[in-house]
Amino acid sequence: MYGQTTSTAGDFNYFPVSGTTSRGSWYFTYTAEDGSAMLLTYFGIFGPSVADTQQSLVNTAAVLQGTVTLQNSVMVNSFTYDCPVFDKYGVCVSAGGRNTTVQAQGINNTSGLLIASYRLDANNSRVGAYADQNLSISGPGTVQLGNNTPMLGIFGVWSERPDGVGAEVKVSAAYGQKSTTVTRQVVGTSEAGIGGSNLTSQGAQVIARYGFGVADQLVASPYVGVRYTQNNLGGYTEASSTSVTAPLSYGQLNTNATTALAGAELKYRGIPQTTLFASAGVETDTNTANGSYNASNASIGTLAPVNFNPNPVKTRPTASIGAYYDVEKNHRLGVTGIYRQEPFQAVSTTTVMATYTVGL
Repeated sequence: MYGQTTSTAGDFNYFPVSGTTSRGSWYFTYTAEDGSAMLLTYFGIFGPSVADTQQSLVNTAAVLQGTVTLQNSVMVNSFTYDCPVFDKYGVCVSAGGRNTTVQAQGINNTSGLLIASYRLDANNSRVGAYADQNLSISGPGTVQLGNNTPMLGIFGVWSERPDGVGAEVKVSAAYGQKSTTVTRQVVGTSEAGIGGSNLTSQGAQVIARYGFGVADQLVASPYVGVRYTQNNLGGYTEASSTSVTAPLSYGQLNTNATTALAGAELKYRGIPQTTLFASAGVETDTNTANGSYNASNASIGTLAPVNFNPNPVKTRPTASIGAYYDVEKNHRLGVTGIYRQEPFQAVSTTTVMATYTVGL
């Protein structure tokens, strides 16, 4: 913003005087006084203040928490993906959809699923792979994720028996990368800087359970496990424009967690062609790095790093419920709902998945 004031006098002998403030720069040009008047010209050039820019970073980081939560939740839930229906060729193929909502952030994500596995022995021990492809995502608009690449994963299951009684061990791993565009929120004099990078999520999980036949057609399976997850947003610099005169440069944002898992699942097969299941558990982070949101621009001043998760929720509940219906031999329709309390305060996710599975 430019401002100018001028008064005139008879003689004009200019002596420039200039200076800077936290809001910009200025200079005066004036004449020597002739006893009655003087010429004074003032130009003010005002830019974003340190305080407003700092608050805009805090606000943007809060929205970015929801995006990282979404990607991490999608990855963790993908560790439950399976394909256990087989026929004479020992092949299973499953297709479906998933919807995930990040509560308190207004983020909603819909995705398509493709899961496949190959049976290794008669007890349905198997290896498989999956792809989770974003179809749409809605949210506050501050952070936008691309839909160009799917999350990919692999898994392996060893089962003592095909009916779920006895021991079972499952190992899963996943990797996903999404292009990410961040529009910094405006606070007072701060600017709506726009930039982007890739948000990468990767992790692995091992879980062991033992099924007990506690009643007719009812199996209870306590489980324990361990999981490692990592999320990384690469560094980037905002684009300069007529409205963004002081673009910020950002360092990498990294978070990771090692988590212990425990809980139990119930399965009931007493209804013809139908299996009902529900589980409840708790997870506890044993080691975490929550990272910080860092930005800088020398013309604005010193900006403090924003702690990305200053009050982490280290012990959290999880729960799931669902059913599958055997439409005919080796054809299965399944629906699952998952609730998760997330590591950020007052942030939880709900996921609903539907799949149609065919054994070949």
